[in-house]
Order: sequence, then structure tokens, then C-alpha cells
Amino acid sequence: MRHWDRWLFRSLVVGLVAFLLLPIAIVLLFAVNSAAFIVFPPTGFSLRWFQKFLTSRDFMDAFSRSLRLAGLTVAIATL
Repeated sequence: MRHWDRWLFRSLVVGLVAFLLLPIAIVLLFAVNSAAFIVFPPTGFSLRWFQKFLTSRDFMDAFSRSLRLAGLTVAIATL
């Protein structure tokens, strides 16, 4: 592989990873925002949305079910 091809390939991989991770970073940025609604720039720092998630029975049941299903999927795919 020539130097130019290697540089282009690495650039494409970095771009793809950034494209996939950017939405997660944006959601996390707004999740620690202290405002009741989405505002930019963030007005402060708060973990209240995480507290609401962790204390919600419905969300925790769904989260637990998702983790069990993911574990089963990994086990089946490994076999």
C-alpha cells in the first residue's frame, strides 16, 4: 500500500468512528445539562436525569431485559 492510500484509509476510518460516536457524545452532553429542556450552550451540570433513570422501575426493567438479551445473543453468536 502506498503512503497516500494508507493516509486515505486511516482518514476514512477516523471519519466513520467520529460519525458513529458523535450522537452518543451529544446525548451525554445534554444528559448532564441542568436545564429542564435542551438548551445550548448547557446552563450547568447535573446528574438528575441519570438519577431519574436509575430510580425508574420501568426503565430499569427494560434495561435489565436488554442486558439479558444482549448476553444471550453474545453466547449464541460465540457458539
